[in-house]
Amino acid sequence: MATNAYYTNQYISTTLASVGGIDDSATTGIILASVTNITTDKPGIACLSYTDPIDTSKAEWITYTSIDSVTKEFQGVTRGQEGYGAKPHDNGVTIAFPLSKSHINNLNDALIIDGVETNMVTGVVSASGISLNPATELVTKSYVDGGLKDSLARQAIINGACQINQIVTPVNLTTGKLYGTDTFYAKGAGTAVSAGTISNTASPALTTAFADKLAGVTLTGTGIVYGYRFIESANAKHYKNKTASFSVLVRHDVGSAKNYTIKINKANSADNFSAVTNIATGSATSVVTGTDTLLKLENVSMGDCSNGIEIEIIAECGAITTKNFEFSEWQFNLGSVVLPFMAKNYQEDLIDCKRYYQRIVATIAYGVSGITGRATSTTDLYGQILLPVTMRTKPLLERSGTWQVWGASTARITGATSDGGNQNILVFIISSGMTTNGFYMVIADNDANAYWGFNARPTIA
Repeated sequence: MATNAYYTNQYISTTLASVGGIDDSATTGIILASVTNITTDKPGIACLSYTDPIDTSKAEWITYTSIDSVTKEFQGVTRGQEGYGAKPHDNGVTIAFPLSKSHINNLNDALIIDGVETNMVTGVVSASGISLNPATELVTKSYVDGGLKDSLARQAIINGACQINQIVTPVNLTTGKLYGTDTFYAKGAGTAVSAGTISNTASPALTTAFADKLAGVTLTGTGIVYGYRFIESANAKHYKNKTASFSVLVRHDVGSAKNYTIKINKANSADNFSAVTNIATGSATSVVTGTDTLLKLENVSMGDCSNGIEIEIIAECGAITTKNFEFSEWQFNLGSVVLPFMAKNYQEDLIDCKRYYQRIVATIAYGVSGITGRATSTTDLYGQILLPVTMRTKPLLERSGTWQVWGASTARITGATSDGGNQNILVFIISSGMTTNGFYMVIADNDANAYWGFNARPTIA
Protein backbone atom coordinates (compact mmCIF):
# COMPACT_ATOMS: atom_id res chain seq x y z
CA MET A 1 0.00 0.00 0.00
CA ALA A 2 2.96 2.37 0.50
CA THR A 3 3.10 3.44 -3.14
CA ASN A 4 -0.63 3.50 -3.97
CA ALA A 5 -1.65 6.75 -5.66
CA TYR A 6 -4.91 7.00 -3.70
CA TYR A 7 -8.11 8.13 -5.35
CA THR A 8 -9.52 11.37 -3.95
CA ASN A 9 -13.28 11.58 -3.50
CA GLN A 10 -14.82 15.02 -3.52
CA TYR A 11 -15.21 15.73 0.21
CA ILE A 12 -18.09 13.65 1.53
CA SER A 13 -19.01 11.95 4.80
CA THR A 14 -21.18 9.12 6.02
CA THR A 15 -21.37 7.15 9.26
CA LEU A 16 -20.08 3.84 10.63
CA ALA A 17 -22.77 1.16 10.41
CA SER A 18 -21.04 -1.67 12.32
CA VAL A 19 -23.38 -2.75 15.13
CA GLY A 20 -21.51 -2.47 18.44
CA GLY A 21 -18.72 -0.50 16.81
CA ILE A 22 -15.21 -1.82 16.10
CA ASP A 23 -12.13 -2.42 18.24
CA ASP A 24 -8.56 -1.31 17.45
CA SER A 25 -7.66 -4.49 15.53
CA ALA A 26 -10.60 -5.12 13.20
CA THR A 27 -9.80 -5.07 9.49
CA THR A 28 -13.10 -6.58 8.37
CA GLY A 29 -16.66 -5.66 9.23
CA ILE A 30 -16.01 -1.93 8.90
CA ILE A 31 -19.25 -0.96 7.17
CA LEU A 32 -20.56 2.37 5.85
CA ALA A 33 -24.12 3.54 6.23
CA SER A 34 -24.08 4.78 2.62
CA VAL A 35 -21.80 4.76 -0.43
CA THR A 36 -23.77 7.40 -2.35
CA ASN A 37 -21.37 9.59 -4.37
CA ILE A 38 -18.37 7.60 -3.11
CA THR A 39 -16.09 5.92 -5.66
CA THR A 40 -15.95 2.32 -4.50
CA ASP A 41 -13.66 0.56 -7.01
CA LYS A 42 -10.42 2.48 -6.34
CA PRO A 43 -8.01 2.48 -3.37
CA GLY A 44 -8.35 5.39 -0.97
CA ILE A 45 -8.06 6.77 2.57
CA ALA A 46 -10.86 7.41 5.10
CA CYS A 47 -10.96 9.06 8.53
CA LEU A 48 -13.01 7.35 11.29
CA SER A 49 -14.49 9.39 14.16
CA TYR A 50 -14.01 12.53 12.11
CA THR A 51 -14.75 15.93 13.73
CA ASP A 52 -14.05 19.53 12.83
CA PRO A 53 -11.70 20.50 14.34
CA ILE A 54 -10.09 17.10 14.29
CA ASP A 55 -9.55 15.31 17.62
CA THR A 56 -6.52 13.09 17.07
CA SER A 57 -7.12 11.30 20.37
CA LYS A 58 -10.25 9.80 18.83
CA ALA A 59 -9.73 9.99 15.04
CA GLU A 60 -8.01 7.30 12.97
CA TRP A 61 -7.11 7.08 9.29
CA ILE A 62 -7.37 3.80 7.44
CA THR A 63 -6.40 2.87 3.90
CA TYR A 64 -8.40 0.45 1.79
CA THR A 65 -8.19 -1.14 -1.65
CA SER A 66 -11.93 -0.83 -2.49
CA ILE A 67 -15.43 -0.76 -1.00
CA ASP A 68 -18.00 -3.49 -1.62
CA SER A 69 -20.77 -1.51 -3.30
CA VAL A 70 -23.42 -4.00 -2.12
CA THR A 71 -22.42 -4.69 1.51
CA LYS A 72 -20.75 -1.24 1.86
CA GLU A 73 -17.80 -2.90 3.66
CA PHE A 74 -14.21 -1.61 3.32
CA GLN A 75 -11.91 -4.12 1.58
CA GLY A 76 -8.15 -4.54 2.06
CA VAL A 77 -8.05 -2.37 5.18
CA THR A 78 -4.82 -1.24 6.86
CA ARG A 79 -5.32 0.38 10.28
CA GLY A 80 -3.52 3.28 11.94
CA GLN A 81 -2.37 5.29 8.92
CA GLU A 82 -1.06 8.86 8.54
CA GLY A 83 1.10 8.54 11.66
CA TYR A 84 -1.72 7.90 14.13
CA GLY A 85 -2.46 4.58 15.86
CA ALA A 86 -5.52 2.36 15.57
CA LYS A 87 -8.41 3.07 17.98
CA PRO A 88 -11.86 1.64 18.78
CA HIS A 89 -14.82 3.43 17.21
CA ASP A 90 -18.51 3.52 18.12
CA ASN A 91 -21.34 2.68 15.75
CA GLY A 92 -22.67 5.86 14.15
CA VAL A 93 -19.51 7.97 14.29
CA THR A 94 -18.69 10.06 11.22
CA ILE A 95 -16.53 8.54 8.46
CA ALA A 96 -15.08 11.19 6.15
CA PHE A 97 -12.91 11.17 3.03
CA PRO A 98 -10.80 14.33 3.43
CA LEU A 99 -7.58 15.02 1.53
CA SER A 100 -4.65 13.63 3.49
CA LYS A 101 -0.90 13.76 3.19
CA SER A 102 -0.77 10.25 1.63
CA HIS A 103 -2.70 11.46 -1.37
CA ILE A 104 0.30 13.61 -2.29
CA ASN A 105 3.22 11.77 -0.66
CA ASN A 106 2.25 8.36 -2.01
CA LEU A 107 1.84 9.82 -5.49
CA ASN A 108 5.35 11.22 -5.21
CA ASP A 109 6.64 7.83 -4.01
CA ALA A 110 4.99 6.19 -7.01
CA LEU A 111 6.99 8.48 -9.29
CA ILE A 112 10.36 7.53 -7.82
CA ILE A 113 12.59 6.30 -10.66
CA ASP A 114 15.46 3.97 -9.85
CA GLY A 115 15.39 5.09 -6.20
CA VAL A 116 15.53 8.82 -7.02
CA GLU A 117 12.59 11.07 -6.22
CA THR A 118 11.43 13.07 -9.21
CA ASN A 119 9.57 15.61 -7.03
CA MET A 120 7.14 15.77 -9.95
CA VAL A 121 9.19 18.31 -11.96
CA THR A 122 12.59 19.59 -10.86
CA GLY A 123 13.53 22.88 -12.40
CA VAL A 124 12.83 24.44 -15.79
CA VAL A 125 13.47 22.47 -18.97
CA SER A 126 14.41 24.05 -22.29
CA ALA A 127 11.99 24.87 -25.06
CA SER A 128 13.36 21.89 -26.98
CA GLY A 129 11.40 19.64 -24.61
CA ILE A 130 14.52 17.61 -23.77
CA SER A 131 15.41 16.92 -20.14
CA LEU A 132 19.11 17.17 -19.40
CA ASN A 133 18.64 14.55 -16.67
CA PRO A 134 15.72 12.30 -17.70
CA ALA A 135 16.34 10.01 -14.72
CA THR A 136 15.13 12.68 -12.30
CA GLU A 137 13.26 15.25 -14.38
CA LEU A 138 9.98 15.30 -16.20
CA VAL A 139 9.59 17.34 -19.37
CA THR A 140 6.74 19.84 -19.44
CA LYS A 141 5.58 21.46 -22.67
CA SER A 142 2.53 23.21 -23.98
CA TYR A 143 3.10 22.58 -27.65
CA VAL A 144 2.65 19.65 -30.00
CA ASP A 145 5.45 17.22 -30.84
CA GLY A 146 5.22 18.19 -34.51
CA GLY A 147 7.56 21.09 -33.78
CA LEU A 148 9.81 19.17 -31.42
CA LYS A 149 10.77 16.50 -33.94
CA ASP A 150 12.57 19.05 -36.15
CA SER A 151 14.77 20.31 -33.32
CA LEU A 152 18.48 19.51 -33.44
CA ALA A 153 18.16 18.52 -29.79
CA ARG A 154 15.65 15.87 -30.85
CA GLN A 155 17.36 14.61 -34.02
CA ALA A 156 20.67 15.72 -35.54
CA ILE A 157 20.98 13.05 -38.27
CA ILE A 158 19.81 14.13 -41.71
CA ASN A 159 17.57 11.57 -43.46
CA GLY A 160 17.47 9.32 -40.41
CA ALA A 161 14.50 7.41 -41.88
CA CYS A 162 16.59 6.60 -45.01
CA GLN A 163 13.80 7.75 -47.34
CA ILE A 164 15.94 9.97 -49.63
CA ASN A 165 18.35 8.49 -52.17
CA GLN A 166 19.15 10.68 -55.16
CA ILE A 167 22.07 8.44 -56.16
CA VAL A 168 19.73 5.56 -57.13
CA THR A 169 22.39 3.28 -58.66
CA PRO A 170 24.08 1.04 -56.01
CA VAL A 171 27.78 1.69 -55.40
CA ASN A 172 30.24 -1.22 -55.17
CA LEU A 173 31.49 -1.99 -51.65
CA THR A 174 35.27 -1.66 -51.24
CA THR A 175 37.79 -1.47 -48.39
CA GLY A 176 37.55 2.33 -48.51
CA LYS A 177 34.67 4.52 -47.37
CA LEU A 178 32.24 5.31 -50.19
CA TYR A 179 28.90 7.10 -50.23
CA GLY A 180 26.10 4.81 -51.38
CA THR A 181 23.21 7.18 -50.72
CA ASP A 182 22.94 10.90 -50.08
CA THR A 183 24.01 10.59 -46.44
CA PHE A 184 25.10 6.97 -45.83
CA TYR A 185 28.58 5.61 -46.51
CA ALA A 186 30.18 2.24 -45.85
CA LYS A 187 33.17 -0.02 -46.35
CA GLY A 188 34.20 -3.67 -45.93
CA ALA A 189 37.22 -5.41 -44.45
CA GLY A 190 38.76 -8.88 -44.62
CA THR A 191 41.26 -10.78 -46.73
CA ALA A 192 39.14 -9.75 -49.72
CA VAL A 193 35.98 -7.76 -50.38
CA SER A 194 34.75 -9.83 -53.31
CA ALA A 195 31.20 -8.52 -53.78
CA GLY A 196 28.55 -6.24 -52.36
CA THR A 197 26.91 -2.89 -52.95
CA ILE A 198 26.03 0.17 -50.86
CA SER A 199 22.48 1.27 -51.53
CA ASN A 200 19.06 2.16 -50.22
CA THR A 201 15.96 -0.02 -50.26
CA ALA A 202 12.26 0.74 -50.18
CA SER A 203 11.56 -2.96 -49.52
CA PRO A 204 13.65 -3.71 -46.45
CA ALA A 205 13.58 -6.86 -44.36
CA LEU A 206 13.54 -4.45 -41.41
CA THR A 207 10.06 -3.46 -40.27
CA THR A 208 10.60 0.07 -41.59
CA ALA A 209 9.59 1.84 -44.79
CA PHE A 210 13.19 2.38 -45.97
CA ALA A 211 16.69 1.29 -45.00
CA ASP A 212 20.32 1.82 -45.87
CA LYS A 213 21.54 -1.50 -47.23
CA LEU A 214 24.75 -3.42 -47.86
CA ALA A 215 23.52 -5.99 -50.35
CA GLY A 216 25.03 -9.26 -51.58
CA VAL A 217 28.20 -8.87 -49.52
CA THR A 218 30.95 -11.46 -49.93
CA LEU A 219 34.00 -11.24 -47.65
CA THR A 220 36.85 -13.62 -46.94
CA GLY A 221 39.00 -13.92 -43.84
CA THR A 222 38.01 -11.96 -40.75
CA GLY A 223 35.17 -10.15 -42.45
CA ILE A 224 33.76 -6.89 -41.06
CA VAL A 225 31.29 -4.42 -42.55
CA TYR A 226 31.05 -0.79 -41.51
CA GLY A 227 28.15 1.62 -41.90
CA TYR A 228 28.43 5.35 -41.26
CA ARG A 229 26.44 8.56 -40.89
CA PHE A 230 27.74 12.08 -40.32
CA ILE A 231 26.64 15.27 -38.57
CA GLU A 232 28.30 18.26 -40.21
CA SER A 233 30.18 20.86 -38.17
CA ALA A 234 27.45 23.51 -38.46
CA ASN A 235 25.09 21.21 -36.53
CA ALA A 236 27.68 19.38 -34.40
CA LYS A 237 28.57 22.67 -32.69
CA HIS A 238 25.26 22.50 -30.82
CA TYR A 239 26.43 19.25 -29.14
CA LYS A 240 29.76 20.65 -27.95
CA ASN A 241 30.35 19.72 -24.29
CA LYS A 242 26.84 18.27 -24.04
CA THR A 243 25.56 14.78 -23.24
CA ALA A 244 24.05 12.89 -26.17
CA SER A 245 22.61 9.48 -27.04
CA PHE A 246 22.40 7.47 -30.27
CA SER A 247 20.36 4.57 -31.62
CA VAL A 248 19.95 2.69 -34.89
CA LEU A 249 17.77 -0.23 -35.96
CA VAL A 250 19.72 -3.06 -37.67
CA ARG A 251 19.15 -6.47 -39.24
CA HIS A 252 21.25 -9.07 -41.09
CA ASP A 253 20.75 -12.48 -42.70
CA VAL A 254 24.17 -14.04 -42.08
CA GLY A 255 22.59 -17.13 -40.51
CA SER A 256 23.99 -16.84 -36.99
CA ALA A 257 24.23 -14.14 -34.34
CA LYS A 258 26.91 -11.50 -34.97
CA ASN A 259 28.38 -8.80 -32.75
CA TYR A 260 27.69 -5.15 -33.58
CA THR A 261 29.51 -2.23 -31.98
CA ILE A 262 28.73 1.50 -32.08
CA LYS A 263 31.46 4.12 -32.17
CA ILE A 264 30.95 7.87 -31.98
CA ASN A 265 33.86 9.79 -33.52
CA LYS A 266 34.71 13.43 -34.13
CA ALA A 267 36.40 14.86 -37.22
CA ASN A 268 39.96 16.07 -36.72
CA SER A 269 39.26 19.00 -39.07
CA ALA A 270 35.98 20.60 -40.05
CA ASP A 271 33.76 18.30 -42.13
CA ASN A 272 36.61 15.97 -43.04
CA PHE A 273 35.98 12.42 -41.80
CA SER A 274 39.06 10.90 -43.43
CA ALA A 275 40.78 11.38 -40.05
CA VAL A 276 38.72 11.06 -36.85
CA THR A 277 39.19 10.72 -33.10
CA ASN A 278 37.00 8.36 -31.10
CA ILE A 279 34.71 9.93 -28.48
CA ALA A 280 32.96 6.79 -27.22
CA THR A 281 32.68 3.09 -28.03
CA GLY A 282 29.75 0.94 -26.95
CA SER A 283 29.81 -2.65 -25.82
CA ALA A 284 29.48 -5.38 -28.45
CA THR A 285 25.84 -6.37 -28.91
CA SER A 286 24.83 -9.76 -30.28
CA VAL A 287 22.37 -9.37 -33.17
CA VAL A 288 20.40 -12.52 -33.95
CA THR A 289 20.10 -13.33 -37.64
CA GLY A 290 16.84 -12.25 -39.25
CA THR A 291 15.83 -10.14 -36.25
CA ASP A 292 15.23 -6.39 -35.97
CA THR A 293 17.55 -5.13 -33.22
CA LEU A 294 17.80 -1.65 -31.75
CA LEU A 295 21.37 -0.69 -30.92
CA LYS A 296 22.01 2.10 -28.39
CA LEU A 297 24.92 4.12 -27.08
CA GLU A 298 23.63 6.46 -24.36
CA ASN A 299 24.86 9.17 -22.01
CA VAL A 300 27.93 10.10 -24.08
CA SER A 301 29.96 13.15 -23.01
CA MET A 302 30.63 14.73 -26.41
CA GLY A 303 33.41 17.17 -25.47
CA ASP A 304 34.52 19.47 -28.29
CA CYS A 305 32.90 17.80 -31.29
CA SER A 306 32.44 21.01 -33.28
CA ASN A 307 34.42 19.79 -36.32
CA GLY A 308 31.69 17.24 -37.03
CA ILE A 309 30.40 13.96 -35.61
CA GLU A 310 30.68 10.55 -37.26
CA ILE A 311 28.56 7.56 -36.25
CA GLU A 312 30.26 4.22 -37.02
CA ILE A 313 28.48 0.85 -36.87
CA ILE A 314 30.77 -2.19 -36.93
CA ALA A 315 29.35 -5.62 -37.75
CA GLU A 316 31.80 -8.49 -37.17
CA CYS A 317 30.33 -10.91 -39.68
CA GLY A 318 33.35 -13.08 -40.55
CA ALA A 319 33.75 -14.80 -43.91
CA ILE A 320 30.38 -14.57 -45.70
CA THR A 321 28.89 -15.07 -49.16
CA THR A 322 26.16 -12.80 -50.60
CA LYS A 323 24.73 -11.64 -47.27
CA ASN A 324 22.74 -8.49 -46.52
CA PHE A 325 22.92 -5.84 -43.81
CA GLU A 326 20.31 -3.15 -43.19
CA PHE A 327 20.33 0.03 -41.09
CA SER A 328 17.43 2.39 -40.41
CA GLU A 329 15.89 4.81 -37.91
CA TRP A 330 19.18 6.55 -37.18
CA GLN A 331 18.65 8.81 -34.15
CA PHE A 332 21.03 11.21 -32.37
CA ASN A 333 19.64 13.41 -29.59
CA LEU A 334 20.63 15.47 -26.57
CA GLY A 335 20.30 13.82 -23.17
CA SER A 336 21.38 10.74 -21.29
CA VAL A 337 18.83 8.38 -22.89
CA VAL A 338 17.74 7.54 -26.42
CA LEU A 339 14.43 9.09 -27.45
CA PRO A 340 11.80 7.29 -29.56
CA PHE A 341 12.51 7.60 -33.28
CA MET A 342 10.45 10.19 -35.16
CA ALA A 343 10.69 10.45 -38.95
CA LYS A 344 10.43 13.78 -40.74
CA ASN A 345 8.12 14.15 -43.70
CA TYR A 346 9.59 13.36 -47.11
CA GLN A 347 9.84 16.95 -48.38
CA GLU A 348 11.74 18.14 -45.29
CA ASP A 349 14.28 15.34 -45.61
CA LEU A 350 14.69 16.00 -49.34
CA ILE A 351 15.47 19.69 -48.76
CA ASP A 352 17.96 18.80 -46.00
CA CYS A 353 19.69 16.24 -48.24
CA LYS A 354 20.06 18.76 -51.08
CA ARG A 355 22.42 20.74 -48.86
CA TYR A 356 24.92 17.92 -49.49
CA TYR A 357 23.96 16.45 -52.85
CA GLN A 358 21.64 17.44 -55.71
CA ARG A 359 20.87 15.86 -59.06
CA ILE A 360 19.14 17.34 -62.07
CA VAL A 361 17.87 14.39 -64.10
CA ALA A 362 16.62 14.73 -67.68
CA THR A 363 13.61 12.42 -66.98
CA ILE A 364 12.61 12.61 -70.69
CA ALA A 365 14.66 12.07 -73.85
CA TYR A 366 15.34 15.76 -74.44
CA GLY A 367 14.85 17.05 -70.91
CA VAL A 368 16.27 20.42 -69.94
CA SER A 369 19.12 20.83 -67.46
CA GLY A 370 18.38 24.35 -66.32
CA ILE A 371 21.83 25.42 -67.55
CA THR A 372 21.83 28.41 -69.93
CA GLY A 373 24.72 30.60 -71.03
CA ARG A 374 26.77 32.48 -73.63
CA ALA A 375 29.31 31.01 -76.02
CA THR A 376 32.71 32.71 -75.87
CA SER A 377 33.86 30.78 -78.93
CA THR A 378 32.59 28.05 -81.23
CA THR A 379 33.62 25.41 -78.67
CA ASP A 380 33.30 27.10 -75.25
CA LEU A 381 30.09 27.86 -73.39
CA TYR A 382 29.86 29.57 -70.01
CA GLY A 383 26.56 28.57 -68.49
CA GLN A 384 24.84 29.27 -65.21
CA ILE A 385 22.37 27.43 -63.00
CA LEU A 386 20.64 28.53 -59.80
CA LEU A 387 20.18 25.51 -57.54
CA PRO A 388 16.95 25.27 -55.52
CA VAL A 389 18.81 24.77 -52.20
CA THR A 390 22.02 26.38 -50.95
CA MET A 391 24.69 23.70 -50.61
CA ARG A 392 27.09 23.17 -47.71
CA THR A 393 30.04 24.40 -49.78
CA LYS A 394 31.00 24.91 -53.43
CA PRO A 395 29.98 21.59 -55.05
CA LEU A 396 31.94 19.29 -57.32
CA LEU A 397 30.25 18.80 -60.70
CA GLU A 398 29.17 15.36 -61.95
CA ARG A 399 27.97 14.72 -65.50
CA SER A 400 26.39 11.47 -66.62
CA GLY A 401 24.77 10.43 -69.88
CA THR A 402 24.54 12.36 -73.12
CA TRP A 403 23.89 16.11 -73.24
CA GLN A 404 23.92 18.67 -76.04
CA VAL A 405 24.00 22.41 -76.56
CA TRP A 406 20.59 22.99 -78.09
CA GLY A 407 20.82 24.79 -81.43
CA ALA A 408 24.55 24.23 -81.94
CA SER A 409 24.31 21.60 -84.67
CA THR A 410 23.21 19.14 -81.92
CA ALA A 411 26.85 18.96 -80.84
CA ARG A 412 27.33 16.74 -77.80
CA ILE A 413 29.06 18.04 -74.69
CA THR A 414 32.51 16.56 -74.23
CA GLY A 415 33.57 18.22 -70.99
CA ALA A 416 32.33 20.38 -68.13
CA THR A 417 33.62 21.97 -64.93
CA SER A 418 31.97 24.19 -62.32
CA ASP A 419 32.92 27.30 -60.43
CA GLY A 420 31.26 30.01 -58.39
CA GLY A 421 29.38 29.73 -55.15
CA ASN A 422 27.27 27.11 -53.39
CA GLN A 423 23.94 27.94 -55.04
CA ASN A 424 24.51 30.10 -58.11
CA ILE A 425 26.81 27.79 -60.09
CA LEU A 426 28.92 28.72 -63.13
CA VAL A 427 29.39 25.77 -65.52
CA PHE A 428 32.09 25.75 -68.24
CA ILE A 429 31.05 23.48 -71.11
CA ILE A 430 33.09 22.20 -74.08
CA SER A 431 31.14 21.39 -77.22
CA SER A 432 31.23 22.47 -80.91
CA GLY A 433 29.22 24.22 -83.60
CA MET A 434 28.32 27.26 -81.49
CA THR A 435 28.27 30.87 -82.62
CA THR A 436 30.46 33.20 -80.60
CA ASN A 437 28.35 35.37 -78.28
CA GLY A 438 25.30 33.20 -78.95
CA PHE A 439 23.00 32.22 -76.07
CA TYR A 440 22.24 28.52 -75.61
CA MET A 441 20.43 26.04 -73.39
CA VAL A 442 21.77 22.63 -72.39
CA ILE A 443 19.39 19.69 -72.91
CA ALA A 444 19.62 15.89 -72.87
CA ASP A 445 20.52 14.28 -76.19
CA ASN A 446 17.87 11.56 -76.40
CA ASP A 447 18.85 10.29 -72.94
CA ALA A 448 16.14 10.34 -70.27
CA ASN A 449 18.56 9.01 -67.63
CA ALA A 450 21.22 11.68 -68.12
CA TYR A 451 21.91 13.85 -65.08
CA TRP A 452 24.04 16.63 -63.67
CA GLY A 453 25.17 16.06 -60.09
CA PHE A 454 26.33 18.64 -57.55
CA ASN A 455 28.26 17.08 -54.67
CA ALA A 456 29.02 19.02 -51.46
CA ARG A 457 29.08 16.11 -49.03
CA PRO A 458 31.78 16.06 -46.33
CA THR A 459 35.09 14.38 -47.14
CA ILE A 460 35.25 10.76 -45.95
CA ALA A 461 38.52 9.48 -47.47
